[in-house]
Amino acid sequence: MHCDTATPTKSASHPTRRLVALALTGGLLVLAATESTILATIVSGVGQVSPLPAVIGIILSVAAILNRGLLSTWSHRGVGLDVDVMPMTRTATVGFAANKILRSGGASGLAVYVRDGKRRHLPPGRVVGACAVASVASFAALGLLMAGTVALLALSGRLAGWWVAAAIGFSVYSVLLATLIAAVVRSPMITRKIFILGWRLKARVTRGSPLTAAGRAVTAADDLHRSIAAARRHPDETRRVLAHAVMSKVLGAAALFAAAAAAGISMSPVTAMILYSSALATSLVSVAPGGVGPVEASTAAMMVGVGASVPAAALAVGLFRVFDMWLPVAAGAYLGRHEIRRGDPTVETVTPTSPQVLTAAPLAA
Repeated sequence: MHCDTATPTKSASHPTRRLVALALTGGLLVLAATESTILATIVSGVGQVSPLPAVIGIILSVAAILNRGLLSTWSHRGVGLDVDVMPMTRTATVGFAANKILRSGGASGLAVYVRDGKRRHLPPGRVVGACAVASVASFAALGLLMAGTVALLALSGRLAGWWVAAAIGFSVYSVLLATLIAAVVRSPMITRKIFILGWRLKARVTRGSPLTAAGRAVTAADDLHRSIAAARRHPDETRRVLAHAVMSKVLGAAALFAAAAAAGISMSPVTAMILYSSALATSLVSVAPGGVGPVEASTAAMMVGVGASVPAAALAVGLFRVFDMWLPVAAGAYLGRHEIRRGDPTVETVTPTSPQVLTAAPLAA
């Protein structure tokens, strides 16, 4: 396999990069402003934080970052792309931050992966296929978590009406998503039309050629179908992706458990799982970036409901948001700023070792 090194250009005035940088900066400022109360709560209550659970929470946050990298690595390998763990961890961290800062239904994170793939000369369609595999696995893990939570709440007689509504909404959304995936998998023409619309929109923003965009869209759509076929031939990688998706939920619930312990709140791991699942359900229906506001309010209210005092619940929620969101977002924002400043790559030709496996050049630090 031969792959020449990608060399960044110096076109700092590229309109797409300016637009992305402006959107990310604005979103981050809005996110920080809406979380100012929580951050003030942490500062005022820092003397009441138990050090050991707080350190464990930070370790869990780092573990979650690494787990996202492994999930992305295996999803890319599952569609026939030979990528390394550390570069994918960096890309996954930036993608996670983009999705949290910009409420775009995952489109901003997908753009991060596609741009990184372009830097290393990976076919966009295959990158989209890898992201689709990862998204489906994460969605399946969320479904398992919510189903387990609903069952536990029903058995304990604590199943509230809003949880029933959330479960119904999630089920309807799952059916619609499954229908869309089935249509895309079975019909290459539908996939091509979707990709052409997306590429033409990008061409308008970047003032590119619509005809060139259409040609690239068709190629990417065909690559997506080949990536799906490759994923079917690599069931072991697909199972690893699902395992890491489940692990991400476990690490999130553990971070909530550690935050509660750091604030002096005693709860069982099962209660922590229920509270974490509730926080995820609230984030799904929230229009705010990262679910900021509703997630904190609902999680704090449920902690008070299990016996925590209001100040302790506020402190625990603040710590949880730092472990679960702010530390990964800060890491992703830093790495994302570095990537934007590098400019667009000029990549030479890549000679694949086989028709199904492409090797990615390491992403430079």
